[in-house]
Amino acid sequence: DLLPVQRSWTLMGTVLEATVYRPATAARLAQADLEEVHRAVLEIDQLMSLYLPDSELVALNGQSGMGPIEVSEPTFQVLEASQHYTRLSGGALDVTVQPLVELWGFYRMERTSIPPPLEIQAVLPRVGIDRMDLVGTEQTAALAEGSRLDLGGIAKGYAIDRAVAALRARGVPAALVDLGGNIGVLGQPPGERPWAVGIQHPRGNE
Repeated sequence: DLLPVQRSWTLMGTVLEATVYRPATAARLAQADLEEVHRAVLEIDQLMSLYLPDSELVALNGQSGMGPIEVSEPTFQVLEASQHYTRLSGGALDVTVQPLVELWGFYRMERTSIPPPLEIQAVLPRVGIDRMDLVGTEQTAALAEGSRLDLGGIAKGYAIDRAVAALRARGVPAALVDLGGNIGVLGQPPGERPWAVGIQHPRGNE
């Protein structure tokens, strides 16, 4: 029979929780599976965090207006996906929103009121997916002057995808990975119904 083994870590500003199912005789293998989940998510955090001074994202933001820099394959994949989903969603997702997020004080929780319209209008020209230029053949990214990225809307989901892919490659029959509500699953719990993932209604408990 398959048994669940679970671990949790504090990572990417939230809690990473993973459950893998392995036979009772493979407890050591299950622990290695969990470490692989942690490693996969930690790698993405180290590349794409706004809070780690040596991350690729911080380097790219610091290069704003000064030409392209080469980035790792994971970072380039996320930037390409960001362009795709920005255009697909009509701008509902836009990773160039960092100047606005900073203006509103969300990083520091300092602002106690809505920014004045003139301040917002002054920042808006620095926001827009067309201000990011990617060159796939060279795996480089460049930002127009004054523009900066915040990958908070996509990096966690990408990290989950990487973790689940790593578990699949290791032959894990069933697993659930939860990164602050970003959910990835593999297989289904043995002898149980398929995974049930709920989403809270944004305007109440409906």
